[in-house]
Amino acid sequence: MKQIFTLLTSLLFLSSAFAYSTRLTISSSNDKDNIRVQVDGRNYQVSRNAQDGDFVIDDLRAGYHSIKVYKLSNTRKGWGSQNNTNNLKLIYNGNVYVKNGFHTDISINRFGKAFVDEQQIQRYDDDDNNYDNYEGNWNRQPMNERNFEQLKQTIRRESFDDSKLSIAKTAVRDQAVSTTQVRELLSLFSFEQNKLDLAKYCYSYTTDHTNYYQVANSFGYSSSKQELMRYIEQNKRQ
Repeated sequence: MKQIFTLLTSLLFLSSAFAYSTRLTISSSNDKDNIRVQVDGRNYQVSRNAQDGDFVIDDLRAGYHSIKVYKLSNTRKGWGSQNNTNNLKLIYNGNVYVKNGFHTDISINRFGKAFVDEQQIQRYDDDDNNYDNYEGNWNRQPMNERNFEQLKQTIRRESFDDSKLSIAKTAVRDQAVSTTQVRELLSLFSFEQNKLDLAKYCYSYTTDHTNYYQVANSFGYSSSKQELMRYIEQNKRQ
C-alpha cells in the first residue's frame, strides 16, 4: 500500500512538473470572431482559457510547427468538414519554432505579418532563478540530432533562400549549433551571399567556435572565405 501511495505521489509530481511544458498563443488584429487556426493540419477552436478570442494551445511538441491562419469569408461559422477551406481566406502561412518550457506568442496584424515573441514558463522552483543561462553560449550543447534533422527537412521544403535563412537563424538563435552543423546548413542554400550571411550569424551561436575556420571550406569563392575570416577576426570570441 505504501509503495502504491509513493508511486502515485511521484506520478502526480511529474505531471505537475511537466504541465504546460509548452504554450502557443495565436492572436489576430482582424475580425476575431471570423478567424480560424490550423496547426500541422489540425483545426483549432478558440480555447476556453483564451482572452479576447485568442487561440491557446498547450503542450505542443517542441520543434517546428506549420501555422495557418484563415479569415472566414462569409457568415458561416465553424470549419465545416475537416480541412475544408473553401469559405476561408488564408491570411498567414508560416513555420514557427516552439521551445520546450516557453510560452510562444504569435500576433498577426491586418496585413498578414506575424510578430513572434516568447517567454519562459515560470515554475515553482524558479524562486532561486534555477534555470540555464545561455548568455554567451557557456556550457551550451549543440542541437541534438533529431531536432537538427527536423530543421534541415523544414529548410528543404522552402523554395526561396530568404525563407530558408529566416528559419535557420531562428533555430540557431534558440538552440545553438556545432561547426559541422553549420556546414551542413550552408549546403542547403543556393546563393553564396545567403550562405555568407548565415555563416556570420551562426558564429555567435556556435558551441565550438575555435573550429569555425573550417566553415570557410563551404564557400566556392575566395572572396567569401576571406570575408568570413575577417568577420571572425573582428568578432573574436574568448
